Amino acid sequence: MRSRNIRLLVFCLGCIAVHTAISSSPSALSQSVDPASVTPSAGQNPKIWKKTTFTNIGMGELEDQDGVGFGFTQFKASDGVGLIVLDKDFADSTKAEEYFKKRLAEAAKVIEQGNKLNDVGEVVGVRAQILLRIDSSKTSPALLWTDGVRLQEIYSSSLKDILKLEKVY
Repeated sequence: MRSRNIRLLVFCLGCIAVHTAISSSPSALSQSVDPASVTPSAGQNPKIWKKTTFTNIGMGELEDQDGVGFGFTQFKASDGVGLIVLDKDFADSTKAEEYFKKRLAEAAKVIEQGNKLNDVGEVVGVRAQILLRIDSSKTSPALLWTDGVRLQEIYSSSLKDILKLEKVY
């Protein structure tokens, strides 16, 4: 089972690397985040933050090791970092949360877990920041959440960019 997870992650990260290397033209599907909407980490000066944009560089579908189909979208952030978003609409919110719990169980470490809130502060699902195990010695940050029947996951080498892209979704 772990080898299938590793293959999925390697595929996703490989796609990001290839598209980051060959894709430099802006897309009509670019999305941006207002830097004021993201809280800076300790020691960072928010006045020097530049607006981060995310360019859609690819979309498609894939299946996980259990045959569950996901849509994916690859982004390139304006700082050059690649990101991938996976999304799946389940039959109901219970199924989405069951799959969420399965993904948490596969994580190398759960950094933060709680409720997913909408723009007006209402609970719409669950959310977790995890370290995804790439192999026995490497991990990568990831964010996953449910919003009703929908499960979404964001992967990247940059937690800062993951949290900024979450604001777009």
